[in-house]
Amino acid sequence: LPDQAELVGSGAVCEWTSPSELAVLLAPGATIVPGNSVSLSAGLKTQDGLSDAAPSLQSLVSPPAIAVPASFVLTGPSEVSACDSATIAAVGAVSSRPLTFTWTVVEPNNGNLTAALSSETGVAVTFPASLLTGPTVISVVATNFLQVSSVELLHNIRSVTAGAPLVSILVPAPPYVASKDLFAIATVQNSGCATSKAGFDFEWTLSEAGGRRAVVLTGTAGEFVVPKGTMRGDGTYSMSVRVGLDGVSSVKSMNVVAIPSPLVASISGGTKRMAAPSTTDLTLDASPSYDPDTCPPPDPTSTGAPCVDAAMMYAWACQTEPDGLECRTKTDSAVASFPAQAVARVNIEALSLSESHSGVLMTVTTSKGSRTASHSVSVAVVNGGDPNLKVELMVETRDTVAFQHTGATSGPDSGLTWSLGGAGYLGEEG
Repeated sequence: LPDQAELVGSGAVCEWTSPSELAVLLAPGATIVPGNSVSLSAGLKTQDGLSDAAPSLQSLVSPPAIAVPASFVLTGPSEVSACDSATIAAVGAVSSRPLTFTWTVVEPNNGNLTAALSSETGVAVTFPASLLTGPTVISVVATNFLQVSSVELLHNIRSVTAGAPLVSILVPAPPYVASKDLFAIATVQNSGCATSKAGFDFEWTLSEAGGRRAVVLTGTAGEFVVPKGTMRGDGTYSMSVRVGLDGVSSVKSMNVVAIPSPLVASISGGTKRMAAPSTTDLTLDASPSYDPDTCPPPDPTSTGAPCVDAAMMYAWACQTEPDGLECRTKTDSAVASFPAQAVARVNIEALSLSESHSGVLMTVTTSKGSRTASHSVSVAVVNGGDPNLKVELMVETRDTVAFQHTGATSGPDSGLTWSLGGAGYLGEEG
C-alpha cells in the first residue's frame, strides 16, 4: 500500500523469483523489521496473469531463517606511548543499515577506561593512552537491526617507550582463501613525543601459528603481499610488522586463518551438448574439475601433463528435461547410475525418454573432504545429434576470447554456424 512505502524504502523493486513468488528488493532508507505488519493491495496475480486476483491481505514480517551477522576486522595500534591517543576501529563491516557497536574492557579491571568506552556505540573508539594501567584487552561486538550480534573480536594494547610510532595493520575482512592473494598495509602515525620524523623501517613476517612458528614469508615495505598458495587451507598464521624510527620501534601482530578454497566443478565440451536417440556412448569428462589449493586452473593450450588430484571424488546424476525427474532405464525402470569416476559414459538409447522430453541434464558433484561443488550439462536429444560435438574455451583475456569446436566435420558443408550474443555482449549479434 502507498502509505507503507517507507517500510521498504523509496525505489524498492518488486521482482518475480518464480511464477508464483514475488520478492521485494528493499531500497536505501528501508525501515521494515521483523514484527511489522505489511498490507498488500487487492488484485495481485501470478506472473503469467492466469491466476485469480488475490484479495487484500495483511502479512506479519518474520525474521530470516538464517540471519547473517556482521563480519569485520579490528585495526589499531597494539603499542602506544603514554603521550599519545589510541584509535581502534572496526573495518570492513557491510550492512544495509547502521550497526551498533559495544566496546568493553575485558582485562584488567580498569574503571577509567571502562567509563570512557561505555558510551561508545560507533565504528571506532579513541582514548588517551594514559588511561592504560598495563597490558589491556578490549572487545567489540556489532549488532544489526535484526538484533543479531557478531562474533566478539579482541584487541590487545599496551604502553611502550615514549616516541614509539603508532602502527596498525589494515587487511580486508575475512574470509582469507588460500588460493587468493592477501594484501596488508601498515598504517603508521608518528608519536606526539617522537624526537625525529624521519622515514620508517618495516620488517614483516608471516609465520605458522602454534609450536614451530616457522616463518613462511617476509617483507620490508609498507605493503605486504601474501601470494596465493603461500598459506594452506585450514592453517592459522601470525602476521606481524615491526616499524622502527631512530632505534625506537613498535610491533603490530594479528592472526590470519586461511580457509580451503572452494572446489571448481567443470565438464569439458561446453554447457550444452547433443546426442541422437540411438547414441550409446555419450562421453562426459569432469577431469577439468580441480581444487585450487592443489592444482592450477586447467590450461587447454598446454601440452604438459595435467595436474592430477587423487583425493578428488566424483558422483554423477541424470535428470530428464524439462520435468527434472531422475533418469530411468527402459529395461527395468531402475534409476540410471554411473561409476564414481571423472568420466561418465551415458547410453542415451537405454534411457526411458518420452516425446515430451527434450533431453537430459547430467550433473557431476565433486567432493574433497567436506567441500563439494557441482556442474551440469544439458544434453539435447534430437535426431542426427552429434554426441562428439564439443566447444572449448581456449583463451580468455581482457582483449581476446577464443573458442574451438571438435567432433563434427569442419568446412562449409558441415552445417555448423557460430553466433555470439546475450545480455552481456555489447557488439552486433551474429
